[in-house]
Amino acid sequence: SGSVHESSRLIDAQVAMVSGDAALVDTTGQSSALTSAANVAIGTHIQTHDGRVALTFGDSLSLRVNVNSRVRFDSEEQITLASGATYVDSGGLSTGSDLRIITPAGEVKHQGTQYLVSVSPGATRTVVREGRVQLGGTRHQTQITAGERIDIDEAGRISRAPAPSFGESWQWVSMIVPAINLDNRPLSEFLSWMIREHGWQLRY
Repeated sequence: SGSVHESSRLIDAQVAMVSGDAALVDTTGQSSALTSAANVAIGTHIQTHDGRVALTFGDSLSLRVNVNSRVRFDSEEQITLASGATYVDSGGLSTGSDLRIITPAGEVKHQGTQYLVSVSPGATRTVVREGRVQLGGTRHQTQITAGERIDIDEAGRISRAPAPSFGESWQWVSMIVPAINLDNRPLSEFLSWMIREHGWQLRY
């Protein structure tokens, strides 16, 4: 009974937005359509097909799931990305979060950042827009900083390359952006939100 209680326990994560076809799969394998404002329990999966999902963790962290992805929620601080792609925005460099992403290439942990993690047949990719990420596996420990991309294949071979903070690889992230309340808010706040979402720089 203890394991049943644990697997059904809700975590501090809520679906903020769903676009297209996405499902919530419970611990028994039963699937149901995913809807906005749904809560997530430990042991459940989100499976997207042609849809995308945005979730909030706690007060500041945003997690987004791309099309054709499968994500399992292991605990309050850990998810497993089995396939597809996720985007994480911790809320800023000064915001702490213990979220870890488990991939075939190892564990991804961040220190106040925005980054993408994708899993495809034979390779895991991590791209960092802001801050830095620690990727640890059985055969490697490596740091990835803003403007870098790391690819790791099934044999553990690492390929590192520069990566822009905006452009094609980030486009899907802006397609599943939860709305913000702009009532009585200054223009500067809206601009800060906009450039953060798109990886731009603001110059006056």
